[in-house]
Amino acid sequence: MRSVALSRSVEGGQVSDIQSDEEFQLPYWMKLVRLGDRFTSLVSQDGVNWQMVGTANVSLPEKTYVGLVADAAKRNNEVERYNASVFSNVTITPLPDDFPTPPGNVSATAGDRQVTLTWDPVDVANGYNVKRSEKPGGPYSQIAEQIKGLSFTDTGLTPGMTYYYVVTAVNAHGESFPSTEVGSVPTGQVE
Repeated sequence: MRSVALSRSVEGGQVSDIQSDEEFQLPYWMKLVRLGDRFTSLVSQDGVNWQMVGTANVSLPEKTYVGLVADAAKRNNEVERYNASVFSNVTITPLPDDFPTPPGNVSATAGDRQVTLTWDPVDVANGYNVKRSEKPGGPYSQIAEQIKGLSFTDTGLTPGMTYYYVVTAVNAHGESFPSTEVGSVPTGQVE
């Protein structure tokens, strides 16, 4: 079983979907987090370790109604009784108004055996974490934490290899979701 995040920007509009790469066994946990107009969907096999499925920006009023749906994936959206889903432990927990959002406009500039990252400030951030992967989409390893500025240079890299980065904002309430991923290929001579 795979998790799928569905969204549409207007009522009756075209539905877009994002499917997770990881397969899950039932039961599993789902989480939908709203920060402003950004909705992030997550799934977990144990309710502790969460994997982000996708994000969507949807302009909605502050007061919004939500519901849970189970679909047996019948062709042409025909409704049939293919499952008997049970939702339990459903809660709605408001986040603090100053919970950090992901940094925007992250960019990566290649240099000699290095990549320099820059990003826009998040007003409520106390610092930023930088995470790197050698594969697009992760998994990411944290390579720097609690950076106070708006840039970071990752050094000692292999020339010609592509590195992928995300940046998160941190404050007393926690860590934001990752920024949009950026990639870069360091220059230089391979030894």
